[in-house]
Amino acid sequence: MHVFTKTWQNNNMEKRYTNQNTLMKRLKSEIVPIIEVTSAKRKELFELYFRYFENVTLGIFLDHISHKDHVIILTDQKTSEVKGFCTLMVIELQLDGEKIIGIFTGDTIIERTHWGEQELVRAFTFFCGKNAGIYKQQKVYWLLISKGYKTYRYLPVFTKDFYPNHTHVFPERLKSIRNALASQLYPEEFDPQTELITFKNKIGNLRPGIGDIDEIRIQDPAIEFFAQKNPDHMKGVELACIAELSLENLKSISKLYFQKGLESIKGK
Repeated sequence: MHVFTKTWQNNNMEKRYTNQNTLMKRLKSEIVPIIEVTSAKRKELFELYFRYFENVTLGIFLDHISHKDHVIILTDQKTSEVKGFCTLMVIELQLDGEKIIGIFTGDTIIERTHWGEQELVRAFTFFCGKNAGIYKQQKVYWLLISKGYKTYRYLPVFTKDFYPNHTHVFPERLKSIRNALASQLYPEEFDPQTELITFKNKIGNLRPGIGDIDEIRIQDPAIEFFAQKNPDHMKGVELACIAELSLENLKSISKLYFQKGLESIKGK
């Protein structure tokens, strides 16, 4: 697995965006290699995580994130308090003679008061575009595992085609790529038949009131599909999903920042 060791901070892009959306944007992002995250900061990440997840200890959390490559850390622009994070891993494998680059998003949480902000999407798609450039690929594959409908909803909001979904048959080639990526990460826990990852040792599940799907939310076809595919999501079971990350398949702000990531290494 490739470890991209340069810390990236959203400086110039941050300034341009803030000038246009002063009232909306309250978060800033930084992508940091896991090995550079201090013990104090890791505990701060856990404290945020524990407010939204139960059945997890500090030891389990620290061990879990230690296997990732990077973490996107979201902080309040005024107070510098941590308001969210997402762990990342770059996966390289060969499948039927084709080089596959996967970007895995692991533990992800954003403070409730900042739900709806898009700083995580900007940082994540920049990171993906940059890695596509590093590997000289026009596309990489996003392996997203979801034990909450809010995470699953990232897929239809920011990509045109993603799988599994309620409207299209899963293309066999893309399913093979998803299976290969998920199996490499979780060879014993991932079941390609159900498309679910059931951990033998629990690493946390959403607290009641955070990821519950009520009668209103279930009316959303994507959320209804997620609930049907992953009926035990509130127990910490994950649905393994995939989307191609390319200029052709991304939407709006995610496409813009993927392009910025690609451009950031031109000539290097």
